[in-house]
Amino acid sequence: VRDEAEIRGHRRTYVGALPGRIVQGMRRSGTRNPVFLLDEVDAALDDSNVARFDELLRELASESQFLVITHNKASIESADTLFGITMQEPGLSKLVTVDLVHGEA
Repeated sequence: VRDEAEIRGHRRTYVGALPGRIVQGMRRSGTRNPVFLLDEVDAALDDSNVARFDELLRELASESQFLVITHNKASIESADTLFGITMQEPGLSKLVTVDLVHGEA
């Protein structure tokens, strides 16, 4: 590794491969966890790989639930339910839930 840009590129490649490694580990272990929390695992992916990852999560959702923390618009659009925190008044947080499947808020 010669410079900082090369380090960032390697880190991006590693992080970009992470979602696939998570799924691979699930399949190899043979155990099915009821819930997975994935925090920004799609951040380093390009649009086509985000679409593949979202499709894979949808496929695996029949066996487990996935809570995905993301800012990626495509991942947000593929969700069944959105959860958010808003602060309408200083110091008072409120949970907002939107069911995208049934159109309920």
